[in-house]
Amino acid sequence: MHSSLFISDLHLSDERPATVNLFLQFLVEYAPASDRLYILGDLFDAWVGDDEDSETAARVTRALSAASGDTDIYIMHGNRDFLMGEDFSINSRTTLLADPCVIQIGDQNVLLTHGDQLCTQDIEYQKARQMRTQPEWLEAFRSKSLAERKAIAKMYREQSGEAKSLLAEDIMDVTDSAVEQWFDYYNIKLMIHGHTHRPDTHIHHVHGKECKRIVLPEWHEDSAAVLAINEKMDTLQIPVKAV
Repeated sequence: MHSSLFISDLHLSDERPATVNLFLQFLVEYAPASDRLYILGDLFDAWVGDDEDSETAARVTRALSAASGDTDIYIMHGNRDFLMGEDFSINSRTTLLADPCVIQIGDQNVLLTHGDQLCTQDIEYQKARQMRTQPEWLEAFRSKSLAERKAIAKMYREQSGEAKSLLAEDIMDVTDSAVEQWFDYYNIKLMIHGHTHRPDTHIHHVHGKECKRIVLPEWHEDSAAVLAINEKMDTLQIPVKAV
């Protein structure tokens, strides 16, 4: 039994029903075998507030609530669903995590993050991220009607897609110097994140110490991969296939 499962970047929405169904299947067939499930950002393709009224939001919230009876579920905000709040947490019976945060598996500390804060070469994105974390911006956005917020989120997704197509590959990825600063600051040897959609395992050498960074994959309509880690720190990639 693997005590902890890690996933990210599902981007669930009404427009991706097959991926939604795959996640619901995962919660029933895979999640109960673990003690803890960590979702490291962008569970939803957009979340404009806890009054979100999409069919996907309702189905996923109910499924998370049901699955939490067997597994402790922790969710980190991503750049697409950073407005998930206390009402969502209560209704889904999940725990929202700060980004970054450090957890313990066995006797080792592990740093979890969505990953976007580490893409420091993308200056315009970091400026936008800083803006939307300000209380004034959040208050102004939340004061808008649900329809207005959905329209703004749709425009953001379209602009984000266009901007990404114009950026060099290295700008869209994490910066080694930022990663190594976090390894040093948090005094950890293992970091897990998503966001970049570039699944891989990277080795960094920080002050003579070998550190590992695991990048989680995005989910697709018919398949996904889940990172599993047990108390002995054995890691395994578990494939999830649609039935």
